[in-house]
This record gives sequence, C-alpha cells and structure tokens, in this order.
Amino acid sequence: MLKPISIDSSDFPKMRKRGCIYVDKTAYFHKLLTGGNDCFFLSRPRRFGKSLMITTLKAIFEGRRDLFDGLAISQTDWKWESYPVLHFNFLNATTSTVEDFDLLFQTEVKRGITEAGGTYDPQLPATANFMQAIDKLAAKSKEKDNGNGEDKGVVILIDEYDAPVARLLDKPDEAEKIRGKLADFYGQMKDKTGKIRFLMITGVSKFTKMSVFSALSNLMDISFADDFATMLGYTEDELDAFFGEHLHAHAEVMKMDDVAYRAELKRWFNGYRFGSCNPTSVYNPVSIGVNLFWKEPYFRCSWTKTGKVSMLMNYLKRDDFLKVDMESVQNVDESDFDVT
Repeated sequence: MLKPISIDSSDFPKMRKRGCIYVDKTAYFHKLLTGGNDCFFLSRPRRFGKSLMITTLKAIFEGRRDLFDGLAISQTDWKWESYPVLHFNFLNATTSTVEDFDLLFQTEVKRGITEAGGTYDPQLPATANFMQAIDKLAAKSKEKDNGNGEDKGVVILIDEYDAPVARLLDKPDEAEKIRGKLADFYGQMKDKTGKIRFLMITGVSKFTKMSVFSALSNLMDISFADDFATMLGYTEDELDAFFGEHLHAHAEVMKMDDVAYRAELKRWFNGYRFGSCNPTSVYNPVSIGVNLFWKEPYFRCSWTKTGKVSMLMNYLKRDDFLKVDMESVQNVDESDFDVT
C-alpha cells in the first residue's frame, strides 16, 4: 500500500498524525535555528510550501518532539524547549475593501495572540495588542523557566505578510491604505527585537515600503541564499526518496516508461531555481502532490486552481509584462523583485 499524500492541508502536526508523506526539510530548519541569526524573511511563489514550513517551525518551538521521530532534526542536539509562538497568516485578511480588512486583520491578530496563550483587549487596536502580547508572553516565558536569567523570548511566525496588499494591486489607493496599516504593525517590532527569540516572515514578493525591512535592520533575506535554495520545493533526489513508488505508479497510468515519465514531469514542474549560485532546480511541491495523488492519465495544471493568483496577474498587467518576451530578458537584479 502506498503511503498517503496530503493535498488538503499544510498543517505539519496533522500530516504527521495522518502518516502522510512529509519531505524532510528539518535539517534546513535546524541550520536556521542554530546559525547565529534570529530574524528571517523568505519569499516564494504561492503554493510552494511556505505555510507547511511555518507550521513545522511552530511545532519545533512548541517542543513537540514526538512529531519529529525519524526526521533529521531528531538526530541533532536541539533541546526541544517550549516557547510562546505568535503565529499569523495574513492570507486570512485578504479582501477588497479597507473596512473589511480592518475586521479580518483584527480577527487574525486576536486568534494568533489567544492561541499563543496571551490575552486580547478589544478596546485596543490590533497593533497595540500585538506589542503587549510580545511583552507579556516574553515575561511569561521567563516565569516558566523558573524566573532564572533573562526572558527566553517569543517566537513570531508571519505567513503571507504581503497578501492583503497584493490582493489590491489593481486598486492603488486601497492598497496604499492597507499597506500603511500593515507597515505600522510590522514597524512596531523594531523596539521588541530583544524579546524575539526567532522571527520568520514569508510572502510572495518583497515590498520594501511595508516597514519590515527598514524597521527590522537585522532581518535576513534568504530568498536567494544558496544555502537555502532547496529548503522549499522538491529536488530530484527528494522525489526518488519520498515518492518513488507513486512516481512509478503514475508512469504506468500514463503508459510511459519511468525515464520518459520523469523527463516530462521535469518539463512540467521543475522550472524553479532560488540560488544566486546554487544551480539546483526544484519542483513545485503542490503540483507534485496533486498529480501523484490523483494519478490521472495526464499531468494536471493545478497551480492556478489551488492558490489565488491575483497578485501575480495584477502585477503583470500593471506593468505591461504580458507583452515582454521573457526569453530575451537578461541581467535581472534582486531589486527587480521589489514590487514597490
């Protein structure tokens, strides 16, 4: 019997409890957590495993050692201490109006604070509650550690930090208002860095005017770092190690030999490379999961059906990129990925 593939969840604990295939990326996460830096930003396309990474990091910092049996991090010296974790997913705050955003944003911030064990004061704005939560949860972490030494600090995980603005790139005035509100929220962390044990912010693109990069001068952008170029997405070796039987079964359905099947699979889904010098390319993980789950006699173009692509389309239309011959584009710099 083939090991199950999850296509309906990016929740790490749920996947592990279901016994689903989990492509082990925890060696990368251990390297992040022990490399001497605490604040990171990572940009990846939609449906590329960002949320799964965030929920995995959350489980690590909650000390849930049992979920990691057999994974790379379980073979390291990680101490499995428990930290308060503030986890926000701002894809939940995407909307078409500023008024609706205010409500959804407040709801998401309240959820993240209360799930971390904090309290939310409805008389205060979301940003003020966030700042208070960092102070109180950091103090609580010290008490939990018998009050010895300094605060252990809080862990902050922000998924899809740019989604509310990206949703409205075709409405610049509305987008600017929401950008301002988010900039205030992110900018407040500047004075709290001493109480932050670990920070990971993910998004589809880089908005330098969101205050994240100016306020958090210690934020390390690893979007094109060679050491982490394959931290998300699947390499050829990972496909072999984790999906070998599924790949062979799908090849039989498509009436192709394994070599021809893998060449066509690569042509469809292996078009991503995220290292400045690292030449290794990776497969879109959701596309692989969907195609190997259904095993239809053709490859399914699933990316646009499993994620909102409004940000990409609005950006391409706004700057007339649809008329550009991408094969002729040369000398692209990292700054060109700044949507601002």
